[in-house]
Amino acid sequence: VHTVGPYLNAWAAEKSWLLSAGRAVYDLVTNEFVMCISVDIDMDGLNKILNETKVDGLGTITLVRNDDSGTVISSPNFDLDTADRLTTIDDPMLETGVDLKMFDEIKSKVDYNQTWDPKSARDAYMDTLTDSDGNNIISAYPIPPVPEEYDPTYVPEFFAIFSLPKAERLDPIIDKVTLKVNESV
Repeated sequence: VHTVGPYLNAWAAEKSWLLSAGRAVYDLVTNEFVMCISVDIDMDGLNKILNETKVDGLGTITLVRNDDSGTVISSPNFDLDTADRLTTIDDPMLETGVDLKMFDEIKSKVDYNQTWDPKSARDAYMDTLTDSDGNNIISAYPIPPVPEEYDPTYVPEFFAIFSLPKAERLDPIIDKVTLKVNESV
């Protein structure tokens, strides 16, 4: 599957962004090219789902293309409805805590240009990172997910990046501990 976009929909009456995915179809017997299947996804629906999703009720999910600049596909702090251009993962307005150095670290967790082990590749994405300011806990997961069996053509098209502000994560725990201490006193 190959993806393109998001890009502005030139045929829509109102401003909208599309993400296209396509795949070649080959005859199973002759292996000759038969056709191409393509689907266009309106980004409004995808954005709604991702923007309403929180990790344990906290944090945000940003969908990022696996390219050199970390092109943002969807983020709660990026409004495609008003945007005239895309942005990148290191945009401070996104508040992800991810800069280009960290994004390069995420992309280099597995070298898909070499033979790789599926279990080790999945395990590589289980680590968490901390942004340079120490304010966010970051996790990144490849999309599509790493296959169960080795596929020499597999490379993630995107990364789902979870940003969890440390204060948000620890505050509920601190509140519970403080309440218990106060009850005991």
